[in-house]
Amino acid sequence: MNMKDFSVHVFSDSFGETGEQLARCALSQFGLRESEVVKHSHVCNLDVLEKELKILDKAKNIIVIYTIVHLDVVGRLKSFCKERNFKCLDMINPLIDLLEVHVERPPKRESGLYRILDEKYFKRIEAIEFAVKYDDGKDVSGIHEADLVILGVSRTSKTPLSIYLGNKKKLKVINIPLVPEVEVPKEVFEIPKKKVVGLTNSIEMLNKIREQRLKTIGFENGSTYSSMGRIIQELDYADGIMKRVGCPVVDVSEKATTLRRAVAESKVRLSRSTLMLIAEGGLPKGNALEAARLAGIQAAKRTAELIPLCHPLPLTHVDVTAEIGSQEIRFVSLVTCEGRTGVEMEAMTAASVAALTLYDMVKGVERGAVIENVRLLEKRGG
Repeated sequence: MNMKDFSVHVFSDSFGETGEQLARCALSQFGLRESEVVKHSHVCNLDVLEKELKILDKAKNIIVIYTIVHLDVVGRLKSFCKERNFKCLDMINPLIDLLEVHVERPPKRESGLYRILDEKYFKRIEAIEFAVKYDDGKDVSGIHEADLVILGVSRTSKTPLSIYLGNKKKLKVINIPLVPEVEVPKEVFEIPKKKVVGLTNSIEMLNKIREQRLKTIGFENGSTYSSMGRIIQELDYADGIMKRVGCPVVDVSEKATTLRRAVAESKVRLSRSTLMLIAEGGLPKGNALEAARLAGIQAAKRTAELIPLCHPLPLTHVDVTAEIGSQEIRFVSLVTCEGRTGVEMEAMTAASVAALTLYDMVKGVERGAVIENVRLLEKRGG
């Protein structure tokens, strides 16, 4: 092979960086770092492929490698290389085939999925960096860019919550301390109140937390920072600001551990023919009620991942039952937990997701399904 005319052509259904890096890595093993590597990116259908292949009509001394997941495109590219006696190498599908056998399910065969995950990662990092940059009211210039603004007095967990929401939900969060001697930035009153959340705590808990904080930094004798009078003054001031803003307020104070119980329901209104299909197990997608029940149980356990300000809870029992009526299917969820906060959101999430799952199961046979009456029926334990 004439080394002067030697080149590697990388075909990709995304940007082609993976194939290019693999090619250059292999070339470096032969001291061929300067060899030409040509990328043909976003080759995700046959029309695009044909346009790219025209470039190679008179090419010689080339190797073709590809990272394409669409099999029709792969087939055409392989036949083209065979016709012209080009060496070609599939860099991804042998691994996909191996994984398919191992995980026992078919691949999605969608372009650019790795990049989508990559973008989610960078959005998470961006959100965390945003929370750090605008932590504790150091700078409010980004307030209009923020997804959420958290207000509260010192030691109400504003910073941990900001970082948590950035990491888990990729939300850009600014937190602003409320101190009587410091004027609240005017921007707080300009942004939509739905973007603002206030945090508060009990007097006793703040006193306990602040005294511990003072000891940690070496103030053994305490200060006005942890005094009851100062805490009451700050909480009164913060309460006034939050009322002016009109934002919801979340109490983060420690509560007694009790047995918490909640029951919720949802209904899906359906035609008689669809109800009969469900009762007889005749839906194309299978057992709709069992699928909905399992989805509801799973959703209850992941409520904190779905609703930003919900705490992860150690649930002790989750159940979802289904009742077939004359005009609808009724789901009833029961959730229990031994903890310091109620489980009504978990129960309502279970009932909601069960209804949504049933809707998904029947949409192929009925477009007129209606989800209604999602509500809390019972709450005990606080």
